Amino acid sequence: EEQAATRKTTVAELQPRVSLLLVVGPHCKACEAQWKVLSNWSVSGGLPIRAIAKELVTLADSSIALSYPRVIDQLDIKELPSLYLIEPTSGYLTRLGSGLLSEEEIVTRILRLVPQDDGAPKGGPPDGHPSSSTGLLRARAPK
Repeated sequence: EEQAATRKTTVAELQPRVSLLLVVGPHCKACEAQWKVLSNWSVSGGLPIRAIAKELVTLADSSIALSYPRVIDQLDIKELPSLYLIEPTSGYLTRLGSGLLSEEEIVTRILRLVPQDDGAPKGGPPDGHPSSSTGLLRARAPK
């Protein structure tokens, strides 16, 4: 319980600097479920989120996933939903994972990226994927 409180504090400290980017597709039940997890978490103190897709998609709660096909092609996304941690002011992003992730999994993966006191990341790739970075990757995120 104390660890969970510490995690929320750490995530709350990140709110002004980072947000989440969720890549979804039309008629994707896992995408809808991931959007619901993220939306609920965002309202209760999680990070801001934005959904994008290759084409304009209206989600079940009437939220709109804007069309950013070039960004999705550049990210070479193979599985939906796909979740990224972004730093909008710099355009840096890193992949947190694909498929349906729980709030706990998302928080754990985000906190692995938070630098320790010496500035080094706390862990390996957030999703165990060999092409993932332990830091924020330079890629242009949609504005």
